[in-house]
Amino acid sequence: MGVLPSLQLLRISRVLSPLSSEFLAQYPFEHVQIFMQLRALAVDARPEVRNCAVKSLSTALLSHGRKVGTACYQRCLADVLIKVVAEIQTKPARSLPKGATGSKSDGLIVHHSRDTPEKQWDETLVLAMEGVRRVLSHFSEEAGTAAFAPLAYTMLLQIQETIRALSAETAGSALRALVDLMRIPASSQTFEVNGGFVTDPALPIGASSTSIWLLGWSVLWSMVNFCRTRELPESLVETCGT
Repeated sequence: MGVLPSLQLLRISRVLSPLSSEFLAQYPFEHVQIFMQLRALAVDARPEVRNCAVKSLSTALLSHGRKVGTACYQRCLADVLIKVVAEIQTKPARSLPKGATGSKSDGLIVHHSRDTPEKQWDETLVLAMEGVRRVLSHFSEEAGTAAFAPLAYTMLLQIQETIRALSAETAGSALRALVDLMRIPASSQTFEVNGGFVTDPALPIGASSTSIWLLGWSVLWSMVNFCRTRELPESLVETCGT
């Protein structure tokens, strides 16, 4: 397997953040170059392309992540796979496209087809979140809690945001991902919340030390309060009952 040509790397860098481009320069491994190319394809406008890229990216990280070392593996999770989830969540194409047809009811446009761009992006989001959960579990087996916790915390934020969207396509999957994340052995281990740990007001940490397991319960409790006065998608109700 040869190193990717410079022209290909240039094309990749155009769709990546400056931080990710710096990452590619810092870790010029063949595997990292492949991860970055898959990361670009994971937000492609074509659903079949991005779904395949998301699954391939997760599989590649599971197979080769340890070969690049713990520090690089951590950066791959943070700057590649987890960033993919964030981009999918905020993708403008997930909104209703121009020219879409549907019936209007109380000011809302109701789709009769399940094969809409928004639902296709939801499918990609489900695949990406499951991929992050699997790779995080794999990463935690060799990394310490200090390396695992910031990544898992970011994942908790993304799970919380996905559940709050109350999408019939993604809410149940996000809740399952939360439960699976809390079951990872490293999630029950306490870590120190020092100055280098970046927190978010959406999921505050009030103590100097905590665990992902405890923070997961915070997400669950906030979800209960959030959903109390809202109509829930059936997929979320079914997941809560299992």
